[in-house]
Amino acid sequence: GSEGGLWPSAGHTVPGQDPPDPAMAEARHEAMRATNRRPGGASVTLRIGERWGRLVDITQKTPIQLRYKIRTNILLDAFSEMFSGVYEQFPEFLPRRNRLLVDVGCQFADYSIIANRLYGAEVVAFEPLKSNFETAARYVRRNKANVTLYNLGVSDHDGVEAMASDDSMLSSIPNGNRTQTVRFVTLDSMNLHPDLLKIDTEGFELQVLKGADTTIRKSKPRIIIETHSSELERGVRTVLRDLGYSDPIEGRRTRSVRNPWMDSIANLFFRHPDSDAAEPQRGAGHRPE
Repeated sequence: GSEGGLWPSAGHTVPGQDPPDPAMAEARHEAMRATNRRPGGASVTLRIGERWGRLVDITQKTPIQLRYKIRTNILLDAFSEMFSGVYEQFPEFLPRRNRLLVDVGCQFADYSIIANRLYGAEVVAFEPLKSNFETAARYVRRNKANVTLYNLGVSDHDGVEAMASDDSMLSSIPNGNRTQTVRFVTLDSMNLHPDLLKIDTEGFELQVLKGADTTIRKSKPRIIIETHSSELERGVRTVLRDLGYSDPIEGRRTRSVRNPWMDSIANLFFRHPDSDAAEPQRGAGHRPE
């Protein structure tokens, strides 16, 4: 998620209003261009487009064009983070061709699309917020990505709950604003066999892991997880240590300027010592009724 922010947020816009400030957009563009260096020689270039447009070129041996429309600063923040290489700084944690990536909290499906189109991974992605899910579905169709997308939250139980939400994320902390009814499932109930598990759930990290205990023990996936407070980070480390995972490689670390409870936002990369010995299995499991 983009909540920590690589650049300060300037609010968001809606159709009919002025787009994000051009100077800020250009500054973000320059920062992204300076940091977009990917393992294996692939690179990403973002070009400032028309009023509501943006073109993303991903160049490897064969050029791949991904197209998006960026209508809000929330979207701009999300794509700024994704294309700055936050998730791809360690080659041993890249998605692998014909292996299953499970993307929990995919937001706009940017990482899922890259994983499929650039790296050839099979992808199952979950996004609980309806507005994010609809945007993600448009991007998946627009980019002809093979991504199975679910409008579901992932937790330690199955059920339906009313949760606090804002324009871009679901929160485990009441915020006094809007609520949204969300259907939750556990990863264990989905019968998935991930090679790579990415979790970015804005405070639900522990619930996701607890509901994936059997899945993790069976598949021993590589795990990329973004924790959203120092307390949650300690909890995540404990849970995965108990599941046999080594201490994580630490990636980017920042903090939120908008949510005080997010005192430390960290990208952590976990690997089980026996992960390569686990037999990779393909397939997305069953779809919930």
